Amino acid sequence: MKNILLCGNSIFIAGLAASLQGVEGLAVTNADLDGLRDLRGPFPDVVIIDLNDADAARAVARFCARPGLLVLGVDAARSVLTVLSGSQMAVSDTGDLAQLVKRFVLSETGSGSGY
Repeated sequence: MKNILLCGNSIFIAGLAASLQGVEGLAVTNADLDGLRDLRGPFPDVVIIDLNDADAARAVARFCARPGLLVLGVDAARSVLTVLSGSQMAVSDTGDLAQLVKRFVLSETGSGSGY
């Protein structure tokens, strides 16, 4: 089971959460960024941040500083998913985004079939 943490309070993140819920091999939770001040303890395998949510976007540096953590940024205004290591992929809606996240996350963690 791979744990995905969604950060942001937008309708876009809520739609992504709904699209990913119930996907075999993924456990999805939403973050209250105020509750993430202490990054010690159990942590997710993947963090997905709404880059249009100012509070969530400010958390990028904290997440990226954690070794081995996959951090993805989503920008609904530009229809882009950014792997914060530099890759970008175009998406047309939350359904496409959910499919891309599932393929990327499961592929990156060795559980999926890749692209």
